Amino acid sequence: MGVPFFLRIVMAVALAYLPFAGWMSVPWTGDQKVYLSTAIEMEQQRSLLVPYLFGEPSYYKPPLQYWSTLAGFRSFGFSLWGAFVPSVLATLVAALAIASIARRLFPSNDSDAPRVASRAALWFLGCLGTATFGVAAQMEIYLVALGFTAWALALSYLDQSPRSRFKKPWALYGAYLTVGALAWVKSPLYSVLWVFGYVVLLIFRREWREFRNLHFYLALTFGSLLGASWYLAILEVDRERFVSDYILRETLSKQSGNAGTPIDLWLALLGFSIPFVLLAVGALVSSTLKSSRASFRRLLFFAFSAGFPAAFFFTI
Repeated sequence: MGVPFFLRIVMAVALAYLPFAGWMSVPWTGDQKVYLSTAIEMEQQRSLLVPYLFGEPSYYKPPLQYWSTLAGFRSFGFSLWGAFVPSVLATLVAALAIASIARRLFPSNDSDAPRVASRAALWFLGCLGTATFGVAAQMEIYLVALGFTAWALALSYLDQSPRSRFKKPWALYGAYLTVGALAWVKSPLYSVLWVFGYVVLLIFRREWREFRNLHFYLALTFGSLLGASWYLAILEVDRERFVSDYILRETLSKQSGNAGTPIDLWLALLGFSIPFVLLAVGALVSSTLKSSRASFRRLLFFAFSAGFPAAFFFTI
């Protein structure tokens, strides 16, 4: 009897990521130092709502990264270990979500589904980008964890019959609330891109009934309210500075940080995706040979829906 895929993933994270969390160093420049400093000043100011930097409110990013760092400090002590373990936990959540997604792209009676799910999660854990952001006080791993958790919940919802969906819509509400929390990582933009991708998936799958389902719009409303809650609260307590810092400077006036061509952007993405990108072609070929046409279509529909909106936006 083999090791269950859940335990396999937990073991992989524990062995590959946790030992390095306490060995990482904080760079003297760059985003990581700013994020850690902001979390520390929030603790000093005893503020959970308003981020602080250099003794003043700082609204260049929403607070989820800072909250996770503070939670790490309070759980594991004021140390690099405490600062970075939340990112390791986010990596674990992302891997489990990817495993769940991979499993749901195959029929429930397909004996290869558990093996494919484990491989998908382990490939993700082995990527250069995951290793980079999985043990750092950075925001990207939270985008991945929350985004793919929402997709796992959405696919769980869609796997039900139309009648069951209306009676048991909780996975859909969970997906949209997770997408609402996604707006607290960097920007509401990522939540909007997720919703757009979900609508594209519904169109691909010809799920026309969903657009007449009251729960679809209620879940969207609740998720939107959750995502907007921090921004509305800050507008109430410090409107002028928030508009200056986040809306005008960080959003409307911000130039591309990559300062390169679209080719540079995509080459960096492929580099961060190694070795997954090297295995993806083989996985697609294997899917066409071993899996049903329906499974292959589900894979392509999901990959396009989940990836295209962000890829198109950031390329443009």
